[in-house]
Amino acid sequence: MCGCLAAGRAAWPSRRLQGIALLELLIALCIFSIGMLGLLSAQLAGKRAGFDALQRSIATGFARDILERIHANPAHVQAYRLGVVGESGEPLPEPVVDCDSSECTGAELASFDLWQWESRLRGGAGERAGSGSLLSPRACITGAGDEVEVVVSWLGLTPVGYPQSLPCAGEEDADGASLPRQRLSMVTRVAGPP
Repeated sequence: MCGCLAAGRAAWPSRRLQGIALLELLIALCIFSIGMLGLLSAQLAGKRAGFDALQRSIATGFARDILERIHANPAHVQAYRLGVVGESGEPLPEPVVDCDSSECTGAELASFDLWQWESRLRGGAGERAGSGSLLSPRACITGAGDEVEVVVSWLGLTPVGYPQSLPCAGEEDADGASLPRQRLSMVTRVAGPP
């Protein structure tokens, strides 16, 4: 009788330990799953930050491009100032003279520069094709006197924390909610001809 009792007691803890091992396995699986979700969310945040950085880099290239074109034709700074260009309006008309292949006046060069720049901003086709990598790009070229301000905006993945006061920066979706438009603004002074 003592042998039976001892054998019964020895069997009882092993069944209990089997249940505890299963519970430990479930807890370890839960911890592993939470860790993997954290890793995936960090991966997503990194991809989003990389995409936003790429968009900002492309917008910087567009702003510098038009500012360099304006600096190359300083006598016609006023001709470069226009309202909103990009995805929300009608494209600029094709210029009469192709300044890549023939001589142009300063006014014709300004018209050609703006048309070519807007075509690239919109991601135009053919030999004038741009990167087309900005999401819903929009731009404004404004200023007074010898100062020129170029604002390039696009739909971003992250929310913006500044007021949308410029016409090329604000946008709402069909429900009236504000879309996260990122904005890059560059200002320069253009010295006129001597």
